Amino acid sequence: MSLTIPSPLLRKVLLIDAATCTLSGALMSIGAATLARWTAIPHDILLYAGLSLLPIALVMAAIGLRSFVHPAMVWLVIGGNLLWVLGCIWLLVGDLIAPNTIGQAFITLQALTVAILTRLEHDGLRQSRSAN
Repeated sequence: MSLTIPSPLLRKVLLIDAATCTLSGALMSIGAATLARWTAIPHDILLYAGLSLLPIALVMAAIGLRSFVHPAMVWLVIGGNLLWVLGCIWLLVGDLIAPNTIGQAFITLQALTVAILTRLEHDGLRQSRSAN
C-alpha cells in the first residue's frame, strides 16, 4: 500500500482524537484519586489507562500533522480505538470492577466518543487519496 494524502476530515479527526486523548489522559492520571472516589473505578485502572493515553495522543498528532500517511498507521489508530471501546464495554459488563452510576456514565461517554471518532477516522481514510 502506498502513501496517502490525508483528507481534511482525516487530518482534523486525528488531531481531535489526539486532543481528547491528551485531556482524558491528563484527567485520569492526575486526577486518579479524585475520579476513583467519584466513580468507584479503581485508582490504578484510572492512573494507568490515563498514562497510556499520553503517548498514544502523540502518535495520533504526529500522523494527523503529516503531509503523507501510510494507511496502515491510520488503521493502527482505528484498531487501537476499537480495542479501547471493547475495553470500556468489558469494564461495564464484566466483573472486574463495580463502577457506580457516575463511573458507568464516565466509561460509557468514553466508549461513545471513541466510537464516533473511530467512525470519522474510517470515513476520513476512505476520502483520502493515493499520493501516486
